[in-house]
Amino acid sequence: MTSIVRDEAIRSGEPRVEGTRITVRDVKRRVIDADEDPHVVAGEYEISMADLFGALAHYYEHRDAFED
Repeated sequence: MTSIVRDEAIRSGEPRVEGTRITVRDVKRRVIDADEDPHVVAGEYEISMADLFGALAHYYEHRDAFED
């Protein structure tokens, strides 16, 4: 499983899947807010299911930071 990382130079420092520009917020919006199939989202983002669920775990651990 890849780590969730932050870098101010990439996506304004939003937490993202390491080695990608895909943020935790991107995954949350599609899987939770839009109720899309996680397998489809992972395939379109070209990340593993472990990475996708790692991003969702990060979201649930830090929900307050993701209030839109």
